[in-house]
Amino acid sequence: MNWCDASCLALYFLPLTDAELLHAFVALLVVVPILLDVCHEAGHYYAAKLCGIDSEEFALGKGPAILRVGATPSGCKLALRVFPFGGRVTYDDRYRQVSYARRAFMSAAGWMADVLVAIVVIAAAYLVGATGPIATVVCGLVGFRVAFNLLPVTSDGRKTLRYLWLAAAEWVNTAK
Repeated sequence: MNWCDASCLALYFLPLTDAELLHAFVALLVVVPILLDVCHEAGHYYAAKLCGIDSEEFALGKGPAILRVGATPSGCKLALRVFPFGGRVTYDDRYRQVSYARRAFMSAAGWMADVLVAIVVIAAAYLVGATGPIATVVCGLVGFRVAFNLLPVTSDGRKTLRYLWLAAAEWVNTAK
């Protein structure tokens, strides 16, 4: 295998018809990131449940809500927003009463879900022997998301570091 066989995605996409190219584009650049957002936000949602906190809203996308429906018996609403990428889970008032360590866990849970998805996707690609450019792009998107969401420039990264710092300071103060 030469260098271009392994890295030239364009050679794979050139023989595709316009309709096939559109389907590949939509799948790789729209559907996969939205599915990753759902998994990421589910991490926050279930971490809150583990900490005894109810979620008020599980939003997919950014901007004004297009659709908002009741999704759970506890009153959490599912919201679909105008811009399809990203998301947010909002917590009830008890969130402010939990420890900083639990807040750090809830903030980091989205990243932990990203790591779990990355492990599953990359393992599945390896097990089925997926070596084509689409598998490369999907595994790359998943890996990039894991690396990017760990950075303190993201909302989750900043919150996680802040709450870890406050939890450590709280622990040091109570140990004195």
